[in-house]
Amino acid sequence: GAGAEIVSPYVDRANALPHMTERTDFFGNPLSGRTPSIGAHNPYAVTFDSNGGSEVAMKFADMGGTIPEPTAPTKENTVFGGWFQDAGLNDAWDFVADPVTRDIELYAKWVEDAGKAPTITTNSLADGKVGQPYSAVLTTDGDKPIKWAVVDGQLPSGLSLDEDEGVITG
Repeated sequence: GAGAEIVSPYVDRANALPHMTERTDFFGNPLSGRTPSIGAHNPYAVTFDSNGGSEVAMKFADMGGTIPEPTAPTKENTVFGGWFQDAGLNDAWDFVADPVTRDIELYAKWVEDAGKAPTITTNSLADGKVGQPYSAVLTTDGDKPIKWAVVDGQLPSGLSLDEDEGVITG
């Protein structure tokens, strides 16, 4: 009958957004002088493999477009190190500059959390007596493991520091 001719409206492969045809929109409505650019709106799926971290939702991008960086995932005892184009985590993804030209998967990089920096909580050491064995334990509030060392000056002659236990003996 009379009215617009529908020419193969379809939904893209990811069911993300409807496409228009040359003569009608997705719902069969005439374009009324609008000139769609067929194929220019071709959304690609960007999926995120968080490598054991919290889930990150899929995003869609027009061909050649960019996507905003998602909220960083979280993973216990680690720090998020960015998104990468390869599972080997060699090629970082730049959300501002890298265009999406196909369906892609980005991979999360994780860096072991260094933990809380230690603060020595031992305020003073007991006095030693000549000819008597000496032992003092150093304490800290930082995360383990800690390696103890004398970084300025040196211990008195006859004393040594156990770098793993933080014990001064002699």
